[in-house]
Amino acid sequence: MGDFDPRRPFRAQTAVKHGISRARLRSADFKQLIRGCYIESGTCIDVVTRAQAAVLMVPGAVVSHHTAMTIWGVTVPAQRIHLTVPPRRRTTLPEVRLHRLKARPRYTTRHGLRITTPIQTFVDLGGYVDGAELVAIADRLLRLRLVTLAELRQAAGSARGQHSAAIREAAALAREGVDSMMESKLRMVIIGGGLPEPEVNHRIVREDGSVRRRIELVYADLKIAIEYDGRHHIDRQAQWQADILRREELEAEGWKFIVVTNEDLRDPEALLERIRRAIRERTRAA
Repeated sequence: MGDFDPRRPFRAQTAVKHGISRARLRSADFKQLIRGCYIESGTCIDVVTRAQAAVLMVPGAVVSHHTAMTIWGVTVPAQRIHLTVPPRRRTTLPEVRLHRLKARPRYTTRHGLRITTPIQTFVDLGGYVDGAELVAIADRLLRLRLVTLAELRQAAGSARGQHSAAIREAAALAREGVDSMMESKLRMVIIGGGLPEPEVNHRIVREDGSVRRRIELVYADLKIAIEYDGRHHIDRQAQWQADILRREELEAEGWKFIVVTNEDLRDPEALLERIRRAIRERTRAA
């Protein structure tokens, strides 16, 4: 079969040239990724595979927006594969969302795909996700060391168009050292509720200067700690138990912990009131 590998996306015409009939393509031996594009059944299909299929059917396209960000390691859910193409390019593929730009976007190569750079992708998403999500994306790019804060803010400052203000605001609110996107969204709930911005990734150190504990969000002067508990620790019971014990140790030293779950984020006003109450109590006691 030469260079033909059915474990990678291929066009129907290519399969026929290599002796695979269209009838067999419709059998359980193969799976259709996109209309006219197939892969051998049993092959692992991820976002990269789907993007490879889309680019195969739209030659010259650059993977962008939600799809590019997910491939960079920052998951931004989308049902369709997002591609950027020149203005006159068209497609009738329902699995693909085309974005048309006069100027070619900044791109690089990853997994053999032409893909917008992390900075370009962040700017592109400014018109497609809300402010809190865009901040969370920026925080994650920083955490993965795909961009620097200076690069992020420079790109945001150069952004033009109706969404440029949102892009600049997200870059201004981005912080280094944030461990998860949910922590970013929690921080945005706090700021959006009119409360002071808490310090990110606060370090409690021992007398010798070594780090004893990192806390996600704090009001250090009031000894208020806010932590997101996604309950993913349920698969790491020992880690979860250790976190509880560390919290108890710090509470014995005067820290007030506010533990936030995903359920709490569904009722932000109730969460904000918990934080306001803690601030009031600590301020009165100071």
